[in-house]
Amino acid sequence: MYHRPRRTAGDPSGASSLRFWDWIFTLPGNIAVVLVLAGAGFLVMSVDDFIHVRRLRGQGIEVTALVHGVDHGSRGQGTVLVGFTTRKGEQITARIGFHRWSGEPSYGQTKTLIYDPDDPQGGVMDPKVRFEHVGHVLGCLAAILSFMGSVVVWRRTRPRRAAGDRRRPGGSGDAVSPEHQIT
Repeated sequence: MYHRPRRTAGDPSGASSLRFWDWIFTLPGNIAVVLVLAGAGFLVMSVDDFIHVRRLRGQGIEVTALVHGVDHGSRGQGTVLVGFTTRKGEQITARIGFHRWSGEPSYGQTKTLIYDPDDPQGGVMDPKVRFEHVGHVLGCLAAILSFMGSVVVWRRTRPRRAAGDRRRPGGSGDAVSPEHQIT
């Protein structure tokens, strides 16, 4: 629900009397909130994937896999369907994104991969892949830019008090008498 700002004699538009939650429900406030949420999402996804790849590199088990299919997808977001047998003798079929595959995949190709013993279907990658952390760096950069964008929106559009305004910030809006002012 949108709250109307109070109008004061010095500010007939009422913009200077917007409180924090009133400002949040304006368009710039919504933009700042969306930027903060997007930045948090980028950061969480990047850190989670970084931890996953690092664990896979450290604890992954090498296996020879056979390519069962290649889906080139759209915009380079293709996947490779591979099959392999784990050390426990389980037959696993897994999908690997092109970003975790080194070289051009082809049907029937055999390749040495590493898999996560705790998640053999979801944790598979080619150990020869280089620059696997580029996506993590870009994700963190996107998070930083989103947070900076929200700060810019906040600083440029937040309500400001007039120079002589003695109201408590975020308070009831009542003027504070001189004897109760904190100096």
